[in-house]
Amino acid sequence: MGVGARQAGVLRSPFAQNEPEIDLSNESPKEAGPQLLGQALILLAAAGFGSLAIFAKYAYAEGFGVAWLLALRFLVAAGVSWLVAFRQGIPPRYPLITLIGLLALGVLYVGNASLFFLALERIPASWASLLFYTYPALVTMVAVLRLRESLSTTRWIALVAAMLGTALVVSARGEVRLSEVGVAMALGAALVFSLYVILGGQWMAGLRADIASAWVMSASAAVFLLISLIGGQVTLTVSPRAWALVVGMAVIGTAMPIQAFLAGLKRIGASRAAVVSTFEPVVTVALAATLLGETLAPTQALGGALILSAVFLLARERVPAEWQVQPRTVISPE
Repeated sequence: MGVGARQAGVLRSPFAQNEPEIDLSNESPKEAGPQLLGQALILLAAAGFGSLAIFAKYAYAEGFGVAWLLALRFLVAAGVSWLVAFRQGIPPRYPLITLIGLLALGVLYVGNASLFFLALERIPASWASLLFYTYPALVTMVAVLRLRESLSTTRWIALVAAMLGTALVVSARGEVRLSEVGVAMALGAALVFSLYVILGGQWMAGLRADIASAWVMSASAAVFLLISLIGGQVTLTVSPRAWALVVGMAVIGTAMPIQAFLAGLKRIGASRAAVVSTFEPVVTVALAATLLGETLAPTQALGGALILSAVFLLARERVPAEWQVQPRTVISPE
C-alpha cells in the first residue's frame, strides 16, 4: 500500500556488506525508463495493495481466522517473491547479523499486519484504510521527536490535516456502529508500521529490495504459522472459493504490487512514487463501496480527503538528510 517517509541522498544499511549502495533520492534516476510506464506501475501497485482489505473481508466470510489467513498470505507471497528473486540472479549471501535484522523486521511487521487485519474484523474496510494512512504523518512526528527538528509550515499543515481528518473519519453517525477497539487497532497498525518504516530505512538500505522483501515475508509467515498452530486455526478443509481468495490476496494484493512498485520506483524515483501511491486508499474506498456496499458519511469523506491531502503534502516535501528513512520498497503496509 501507500507511501513511506521521503528521503534524500544515498543510504547504506549497517547490516549490508559487499552490496551496492541504493540511491533513493527524491529525484528520478537519470537512467530511469519512461515516466509514463513508471507511473502506471506505481498505480498498478497501489490498486493491488488497495484490494487487500477487500480480499480480507471476503476471506473472513469464508471462515478464516486472522492468523491462519495471514500465514497463508505470506507463505504464498514469500514463495512468489523468492521465485522472482532467483529469476533475477542468485541472491547474495548475507552475513548472520543482516539476516537477524531482516527477521526482526519480519516479527515487527507481524504486529502491524495483525492489528490491521483485526481492525478489519471490527470496522469497515474504507475506515481501516483511511485511518491506517495516517502513518506518513506518524513517521514525521516520530522523526521530529527523535531528531528534535523543527517542522516546516507545510509539515505543520499536513499534521494538522491528518489529525483533523482522523477525527472526522471516526465521527461515525447513522447506521454504522463505531467500534472503538477497531479504530484503535487501525491507528495502532499505522503507528507500528511507522516504526517499521524508520527501522527498515536504517537496516535495509543497501540491500537488494526484492531479497529483503522475501526475507521479511518469510519471517512473517513463520510467526503467523506458529500462532495458527498454537491457536488451532490451521485447516485445509475450505472451499475452492476460499483458496482462490487466499491466492488472490497473496498474489494480487501482495507479491504483484511489491514487484510493480519496485519496477516503478526505478523509473520515477521515490518522491514521485510516493505521490502516485496516494491512489491506494482511494482504490480501497471505491472497491468497498462497489463490492461491500460500504458508504462514508459526508464528514467522513471530508476526513479521508484531509488525510490524503496530508500524505500528498508530506510526499512532496523534500526532507533533510537526517530524516532519511526507507520508502515503501519492501512490503505492503497491511
